[in-house]
Amino acid sequence: MVTIAPASLHAFLPDESTLGEAPLVWPLPESIELSDAFLRLCQLPHCVWLDSAKQIGTLGRYSFLTADPLEFVAADKACADPLGLLGKHQALLQQKPLAGLPPFQGGICGVLGYDLCRTLEPIEAAKHDDLPTPPIAFGLYDWTICYDHQCRQGWIISQGWPSPIRKDVVLKRRND
Repeated sequence: MVTIAPASLHAFLPDESTLGEAPLVWPLPESIELSDAFLRLCQLPHCVWLDSAKQIGTLGRYSFLTADPLEFVAADKACADPLGLLGKHQALLQQKPLAGLPPFQGGICGVLGYDLCRTLEPIEAAKHDDLPTPPIAFGLYDWTICYDHQCRQGWIISQGWPSPIRKDVVLKRRND
């Protein structure tokens, strides 16, 4: 399967010489709106937009947009330890967030389904599965577009994780 990234993002993919030098941070031009960026990125696999449109006190300060994770995991209902999958992937995250920037700078993002509760306590399954979602589904995202609504400033942050997966993904995209 070939993933086609928007041409404007190819400039932000690190080359082989910068892999492992992370995180990489680029300020966004003031003219970029997250809604426009979402429209360009929503065709990529597992696009996630966490939009804080309404600010209430300290809540709603940041918005995040990311897509095309290095890896995507969705546990089926037969998985005995879906939280264990999450823990295994969390161990891959070695970088600490850079101070002065929004807190999500790449990492794990996903959903917890209703069926996850049955791994924590004995609860019968619903008679009708009207919302068929996996107990847990998440992606390991190595880049994100962050926007601070309070400062009215945005950044593209790439972790550039020095892993064989990361290197293979970047080199494949460079060659495609």
